[in-house]
Amino acid sequence: MRAALLCALLCAPVAAHAGDPWSTGDKVREALFLAITTADMGQTLDIERHPDLVESNPLLGQHPPRRRVVSLILLAELIHIGI
Repeated sequence: MRAALLCALLCAPVAAHAGDPWSTGDKVREALFLAITTADMGQTLDIERHPDLVESNPLLGQHPPRRRVVSLILLAELIHIGI
């Protein structure tokens, strides 16, 4: 989680200077990214109900707690929108 927070802080100045208006294509691509990452979050949260499954993301661990999953995905989505 500390690494994700550090990444957010390092990316913040870049996001602050990105002033180009979004095209329709940009908005569609961003909406698709958000939909895909949200679906991925749902699948990752579903691992709780299936002890025989494990998460492959090393930032989350094999059986990540819900709070970590939601925090990391939301942080990634916010950074992505900002960049």
